[in-house]
Amino acid sequence: MDLSIFKDYDIRGIYPDQLNADVVKKIAYAIVRKFSPKSIAMCRDMRLSGKELRDAMVEVFVSLGVDVYDAGLVGTEIQYFIAGTKPYDLVLMLSASHNPPQYNGIKLVQKGPIAVTSESGLFAIRDLLNENPLPNAETPGKVTDIDVMDEWKDKIRSLVNLSSFKPLKVVVDAGNGMAGKLIPKAFEDLPFEVKSLFMDLDGTFPNHVPNPLIESNNITLIETVRKEKA
Repeated sequence: MDLSIFKDYDIRGIYPDQLNADVVKKIAYAIVRKFSPKSIAMCRDMRLSGKELRDAMVEVFVSLGVDVYDAGLVGTEIQYFIAGTKPYDLVLMLSASHNPPQYNGIKLVQKGPIAVTSESGLFAIRDLLNENPLPNAETPGKVTDIDVMDEWKDKIRSLVNLSSFKPLKVVVDAGNGMAGKLIPKAFEDLPFEVKSLFMDLDGTFPNHVPNPLIESNNITLIETVRKEKA
């Protein structure tokens, strides 16, 4: 295993060379050995390798008696929302953020929310990879689907005065990333006229990688804002 995938704030590598089903199974065993969780919430983004990696990790967690709560396709915002509002011991996100499509990764957050970093657990997980796998539990864990999108929407709206919102024309470029699912929910029933760009979830990123720090990725957005007088 290429241990360089363990970074300061996440685990991140190229699929399938550095990160694949066999690798994430070993990581799953090490996660349970390190944190002894009774429950884990699972999240993933739209990257093409996400379901395979998710299924591999869930197989391990369930075999070790850990209950899995599957939030499905969501953004990192939802990972932190779950960790801050739900009782699950860990919330795991399969994502490589704004990296190119061949990448995937793992972000871990403890309930609180408290991010798991190199100092608080990631490097400990790395150092446990060569330990013998834990024995299967007498009673396997259960997998339960959860949907927190409406709760998340209500929470973020509670932080602002909705009556103060004035009609706006807004252009949104989701870059075929998870914002394509989050933004429509966040803007639902608000007085915004929304012009949407690249909202379909597509882990191949056919238009551009969802990284606005790269100036060329913003060309269509800038042109549309000017054209629409947004």
